[in-house]
Amino acid sequence: SRPTTKCLKWLLALGFLLFLAVVPAAQAWQGMPVPSLHAQGNQLKDPYGNTVLLHGWRIADNPYFCDNGAFFNSPNDYAGCLAYLKDVVNTFTHTNGLYGSTHGWYGNEIRLGCDSYWFGDWVDGSFSLSRLQAYTTNILVPFGQYCQSHGLYLVIFPNITIPQNTTTNVVQSTLLTIWNYWSALPQLKNADNVQFELCNEPINAYGNGTWGNGSQPYYDALKNWLQPIVDTIRGNGAGNIIWVPGLGYQSPYAGYAVKPTNGTNIGSAAHLSPAPGGVGNDPTRLRNLWNATS
Repeated sequence: SRPTTKCLKWLLALGFLLFLAVVPAAQAWQGMPVPSLHAQGNQLKDPYGNTVLLHGWRIADNPYFCDNGAFFNSPNDYAGCLAYLKDVVNTFTHTNGLYGSTHGWYGNEIRLGCDSYWFGDWVDGSFSLSRLQAYTTNILVPFGQYCQSHGLYLVIFPNITIPQNTTTNVVQSTLLTIWNYWSALPQLKNADNVQFELCNEPINAYGNGTWGNGSQPYYDALKNWLQPIVDTIRGNGAGNIIWVPGLGYQSPYAGYAVKPTNGTNIGSAAHLSPAPGGVGNDPTRLRNLWNATS
């Protein structure tokens, strides 16, 4: 059965994602080709020079966020989780109306938070590389292949705990372990439809002897903290697009213009939050919020 309407509403609520590209979007369909993309200026280009806009939704694979465990509810139920993820893809790439709608969805991108529910976290010392490998083999790799067959690019990020004061050695070490494994894995490394987002929503970095965000020392500190992860990915020969987060829950980015991440095929993953920003349905306020944070 398809995911419940309640669960779909939750997914749609999380689905407001912005990546670097501001051009008309191509409609997707099941089986649409998904050629490899590369960053060129502030746009994404396919191998034929076409500009591509990614638009889609964010999905979780922790049962708490998937109708409270109605579809799977065990860290060993890989098959249940994979079936759920595929079912959501089937719905959101369906071009005919569902659930009383007269239209279908035409997403071409999905952002998956690979949750520590499956492989543990650094906070309590439960992180396990072997469990990460099992999760990757049984869920992540087949799901990436399924997305490709349904015309979807897949952005993956490790959904481990990112504390308010983010740039610590233990968090960096965990991320380095995860990305060293993923970026060397043949099924993910240079896969046409798979892109890498380094982590989710850092808040503060340590610069000039204090924790904070919003000024250059903190941008520089985050850049220096993330650069070894980028270098590890590229050192493994993975040319996948890398999405770099900003501070303040991935909102402010101005400091990257002064000190950008070293490397190629890199973009910024911005999380624009219109509701807390007081935007409502006002397009002018939305543009002003975007300009103020990026």
